[in-house]
Amino acid sequence: MIQAVLSAVAVVGAVGLLFVGWLFARSLRPGTTPLVFRFAEAEDPATAHQPLAQRYLRWLTALWAVTLLACAVLVASRAAGASVLVEWVVFVAPLALAGSLFFGERLVRRQVFGLQSVGPVARQWRIASRVLKEEATTLLQSAFTKPESVFLFLDERRRLIVWRDTDCSVGELQAAAIELSDSLPRGRRVLVACEDRAVFLWVVLAAWAARRTVVMPPPDLKHALAAAEGACFDCVVTDRSDLSPNADLPILQVGCPALRRALGVRPATKRRISLRDSQVAVVFFTSGSTGQPMAQAKTWRQLVDAADAMGHLLQMRDARPLLGATVVHSHMFGFEMLIMQSLRGSASIYGHRIVYPSDLASFAELSAQEKWLVTTPYHLGVFMDAGCLPPGLRRIVSATMPLDPEVAAAVEEGAGAEVHEIYGSTEAGCIATRRPTLSLVWRLALDLQLAVDDDGSARLHGARVGGALQLRDRIALAGDGFELRGRDTDLVKVAGKRTSLQALTAVLREIDGVQDGAFIDGAALGQKRLAAVVVAPGLSSEKIRERLASRIDAAFLPRPLVLVDELPRDPNGKLRLDALVGSALSVERNQNQSVAEGARSNAG
Repeated sequence: MIQAVLSAVAVVGAVGLLFVGWLFARSLRPGTTPLVFRFAEAEDPATAHQPLAQRYLRWLTALWAVTLLACAVLVASRAAGASVLVEWVVFVAPLALAGSLFFGERLVRRQVFGLQSVGPVARQWRIASRVLKEEATTLLQSAFTKPESVFLFLDERRRLIVWRDTDCSVGELQAAAIELSDSLPRGRRVLVACEDRAVFLWVVLAAWAARRTVVMPPPDLKHALAAAEGACFDCVVTDRSDLSPNADLPILQVGCPALRRALGVRPATKRRISLRDSQVAVVFFTSGSTGQPMAQAKTWRQLVDAADAMGHLLQMRDARPLLGATVVHSHMFGFEMLIMQSLRGSASIYGHRIVYPSDLASFAELSAQEKWLVTTPYHLGVFMDAGCLPPGLRRIVSATMPLDPEVAAAVEEGAGAEVHEIYGSTEAGCIATRRPTLSLVWRLALDLQLAVDDDGSARLHGARVGGALQLRDRIALAGDGFELRGRDTDLVKVAGKRTSLQALTAVLREIDGVQDGAFIDGAALGQKRLAAVVVAPGLSSEKIRERLASRIDAAFLPRPLVLVDELPRDPNGKLRLDALVGSALSVERNQNQSVAEGARSNAG
């Protein structure tokens, strides 16, 4: 009886060791990341991405695979009733072998790469357990779930991208992406830094065809490339000539000419690009408007659910519009609205980015299907100031920052197009929509539920937000939807009085002569009062503060009020807090230096 139990235990142990050893071994395949590298990366990213460390960690992954497989053979020999090995050797030898490798390798790594590369044993164990669990879960899920085509409708003749002079179909771009997938550089996480919209979609599809994870460019892209901060990515595909990645980072240069050539080749395969629900398809970055940019990984199922919710709220599948956009496609809003809607069969996308009023006029003149403009309040303001809101647009969809209802009404009157607004976040994707000229109440996506506390703090519940997500905005339920009451980080209290930075900024921008500006918490500049950064050629800070005094409480008057040539907005018109603070500090330093030099001159 005891022998039978020992044999059964040996069988289970051998199978477990064999499975874990196989996980290590399969992570050595081309295009994948070695498991031990992932352990080290979670513990000390800077060391893990050194070239010597990468080679060492790959070699160590292979050694662990061999060790675990050897341990499995030793334990299996007990299950088979082998008499050539002493009983205690069968059970003790695998433990001794694995333990010797674990602790011996710690000593080697400490000597070669320094103390910082080796953390406490308990922490290493937790990291290894988490990574192995993730790897095993993904593997088991993929074994029992069928991959889903990234194109919802397999109509290969459907127009996917429309340029001014031509277009391409679903079948053409899919075939070109499959061909490109064989040429991608080595690496599991592909940074796609492509400015051209069609090239971007081509590369994203190629990465998915190769079962890779797509990484969107972080806000501080050039710094990340120079430092090769591969906690986010380990290879690059780009159409930009101004990027200089770390020499050890594999890179592939692409562009429109290469895409046009690929589209001209007759497809040689009937293969379809497909992904499993659990695959991490894209890693986005938050904008950094309220702090440091943070990475947000999204599975294919999360992307699909968010895109379908957006399409339903906007009734896109009924319209099947052509989408032209001022927004960048690597931002969550742009990706969901442009890339995902085109893949879900709800729209086609305009291949040229709309930057200038002339670009918008060219798009509006196209004799195509119903045309929608995907934009931001900032870009809408630019077009309004230029007097360029041409007829020919059926709908304008805005996001990334609050849209003034009066601006929405002016746009609808001037362009004859409906203006719809999306409320969302990088963490959740599309959350709700509204048409500001008809109602200020937001309609929640059908796959989400909202729980609101008495103080206005709110949580989203739903599968695509990981079960529950705390919102940064204060919310009030209203009718069948909700209204926004301001962001937690936006609310300020001075001398017992409350307001929001957003409300103060709106008043600032209404002043004649102020072209742009923003209120910020003065603590970011080392001040106790609120501060403001303003673009107002021809106005002094005293004059602006005087005009503000007649419109807001004196407690909220900004000190300092820093005048700059322009605000550091990203391509979507959003302001990163660290960039805004850096711009203000730079101006203040220059002013202080000028004052000091003037004092020295007068003293001389």
